[in-house]
Amino acid sequence: MNCARSILKGLLTRLESRVEIVVAFVLVFSMVFPVSTVASTSHVPSHFSTQSILIDSSHSAPSRVTPAGSASLSNYSLAVLTNFDGVNAPGSCDVPFDRKSVCNPPDMGLAVGPNQIVEMVNRQVYFFSKNGVLIQNENLSTFWGVFQPWSDPEVLYDVSSQRFYASIINTASFQVYFAVSLSSNATAGWKIYPLPQLIYSGSPPSGGCIVGTSLFPDQPILGINNDKVSLSDNSFCGNILLGAHFWILNKTEVLSGASSLHMASIGPLANTESVHPVQSLSSTNTEYMVSTGAEDLGTSGNIVALYSVTGAPPGQVTYHIANLTLNSFISGPPGALEANTTQTVWCVGTGSTSCNDARVLDAKWYLGKLWYSLNEGCTPPGDSQTRTCVRLTEIDTATPTVIQDFDYDAVGQYYYYPALGIDASGNLAVIYGFSSSSTYPSLAATAQGFNDPVATMRIPKVLVTGLSDSLSGRYGDYFGGATDPIDASMVWIAGEYYGSITGECLPQAQTGPCWSTRIASTRVEDFSITANPTSIALLAGSLGNSTITATRINGFQGTVSLTVSITPSSGLVCSASPSSLTLGSSASGTLSCGQGSAGNYTVTVTGSNGVFSHSTTVSVRVTDFSVTAPPGINCISLRGNCRFSVTVTSVNGFAGTVQLSSSSGSVSPSSITLSAGSSGSATVTFSAGPSSVSVTYTSGTLVHRSTTHVTYPQ
Repeated sequence: MNCARSILKGLLTRLESRVEIVVAFVLVFSMVFPVSTVASTSHVPSHFSTQSILIDSSHSAPSRVTPAGSASLSNYSLAVLTNFDGVNAPGSCDVPFDRKSVCNPPDMGLAVGPNQIVEMVNRQVYFFSKNGVLIQNENLSTFWGVFQPWSDPEVLYDVSSQRFYASIINTASFQVYFAVSLSSNATAGWKIYPLPQLIYSGSPPSGGCIVGTSLFPDQPILGINNDKVSLSDNSFCGNILLGAHFWILNKTEVLSGASSLHMASIGPLANTESVHPVQSLSSTNTEYMVSTGAEDLGTSGNIVALYSVTGAPPGQVTYHIANLTLNSFISGPPGALEANTTQTVWCVGTGSTSCNDARVLDAKWYLGKLWYSLNEGCTPPGDSQTRTCVRLTEIDTATPTVIQDFDYDAVGQYYYYPALGIDASGNLAVIYGFSSSSTYPSLAATAQGFNDPVATMRIPKVLVTGLSDSLSGRYGDYFGGATDPIDASMVWIAGEYYGSITGECLPQAQTGPCWSTRIASTRVEDFSITANPTSIALLAGSLGNSTITATRINGFQGTVSLTVSITPSSGLVCSASPSSLTLGSSASGTLSCGQGSAGNYTVTVTGSNGVFSHSTTVSVRVTDFSVTAPPGINCISLRGNCRFSVTVTSVNGFAGTVQLSSSSGSVSPSSITLSAGSSGSATVTFSAGPSSVSVTYTSGTLVHRSTTHVTYPQ
């Protein structure tokens, strides 16, 4: 159950009945939705100048296949560059009527601009420099301009428009608020739009909801693309879920600072919950959303619903749903155990009791690929107990097809609340919380490089080790991930953990451990190995070269050792010189191959620094020609001359001219031009007398000889 509903409903019981969504076909909707307008207000903190650049979108991701089961750990890791504490519970709840317990959990949103990091949690927004220095902070009632309780904040930075965007619930007025910064400086002013209150119209049908009732828009999620700003919510009538609902706003109007915005209101859609809009990190006019169900309806089985929204108000807004099959059913996560207590990290119950909330927690889209993350229950390989695991799924939205879908887990560990970011190369960085019966709630990060094998994750790096238990019964509800707009090889991540801070952070204002947040920047450092040319054609016995280049990715530094292997293993000799390359931005060496006999070879050059290992291949084709001459002849002299024929044949695609000569006589013709696979003949004429006749066949550096023995009649 998320923070806003907890504040609103207190001790109201959850729905006892659960509806499982399993749809095995694609639904397509094409219709015009009602368009309305909303007015704005303004909020201006202090001034701060900045600049920005676009994320590079030149990378083309490799093809993928759908793996199954749990991820394997590769031999690689990721670099953690900056790592500092963000907001904590005492720093979040600082207004007179707030007790620290009402700020559980933080519901943290993270956005990274050209010069600032924005962390928005329940009750507070903090502005940091990129080295972790606090610039300023303010209460959300000041930021949003209304003295009200606020919950479920979201914040992101959009590179294409160079603006920050934020959303939140006003839990008193049952309204979603939306804001956009006036520039790329998060402290230089925002335009604020309270969205209209949702009123129950009788659709979808609900026996327990009266027409005209104000609906509660639970857990709004913010998404963005070229032409749209999207906000989704779960619409509740009291404790009754009516379904998912989303707003579509015209991005051009938003950026113009219009005093009112056109918007399309879609839903509530019956039997749907937690439809999560994506943040688009490259250019697209389609806003994608994904849903796997959530706590009230349960999971969607082995189905993920992919929504594609096109058009922008006041024009036609259309959405399509593709129900894609996953390779296994999504299971509700159990409560995660923690050290020195039987209480679980974030839901009431024991470690084996399902929390039943496998909603999508984060979703990003980049160059045709969509990654999303969620919590689920799984049994790690080698374990005998169900744990809370991170589930990661990658979708090719052009097809659409699920191309990766796996759990990230570990024996004896509980992993939860994954958030993700994608860098300009297509590398995936993931932050997650972890704990166990001997570990307090902590934070770690892992990654998958764009050229890493599918269903593998890199060796995790611990960001911060917890020092106390989460005893509030609340956690999350989500972490954050963001690509740096200046250095798009860097992904910023943030999450919740429990350190040494204490205060009135437990229910009924009891003193106990308080949550803290951690912010870090990461980079999936790597290098690539390339060959130019990638194919070599050699004459047998001659030499051929290819330039081998090692290029750093995302700031990699170090020495790369080169090794060479050849298939088949005999018939060709190759070596790399030098045998190691020290990288600045790049370094090159030479692959030399020779002493080869006719045939086709695959030469693999592998570069390794002891942690990363990458290879490139060079195809080598060695060509030759063969000669056929009689081993011996009986020369019956005709006018004092003897003759015999020789044949030259192309081997393995040889093409060229072969010169023929003999010291004992003449050869006609004296040259034969061969095309691949062809042959040609010549006549050798000599005067009677020698006991043998040699013929030399030459093409460039390639030389063959034949000897024919001669006998004469007695």
